[in-house]
Amino acid sequence: MAKKDEKKVQEVQTPDVDNVMDVVRKGNLIDEEVIKLGDEKDDEEAKERKVRAYRQAKNESKYDNLKDLLTLRARRREEKITKEKLTTSKELFDGLCAGQLTPNEYEEKRKESLKEIQKKFDESSRQLQKEIGELQKQFPGYWCYSWDRNW
Repeated sequence: MAKKDEKKVQEVQTPDVDNVMDVVRKGNLIDEEVIKLGDEKDDEEAKERKVRAYRQAKNESKYDNLKDLLTLRARRREEKITKEKLTTSKELFDGLCAGQLTPNEYEEKRKESLKEIQKKFDESSRQLQKEIGELQKQFPGYWCYSWDRNW
């Protein structure tokens, strides 16, 4: 081993005017050790990219599924509100046709009913926004908004 160490010491050249480019060129040559380390680094980076891609897909899928369930709940709330609106509208119109309501009473009650229905829709929308906000807090390391193009 002492001979190898001595040999390495002997290989190091002191640069001077005549051999400076040879010293620079030898310093820039790529040896087998550097090639091996470079290949290992490339393999590690490829694995890291695959892990990032997997984690991204997993989190996007989980987020999308949970958001879709929250949206489905909101649509069901809105369905109930819409059914209530249809029922109220029919009852008011039937009252008008049966002579129980005057046209002015009908219009007044219809407007009041529409205001109440709109309040319920607004509340449903606020609840959905609150629930999605909670969902996004579950994914703090991920930019959920970039996945969430429809919201």
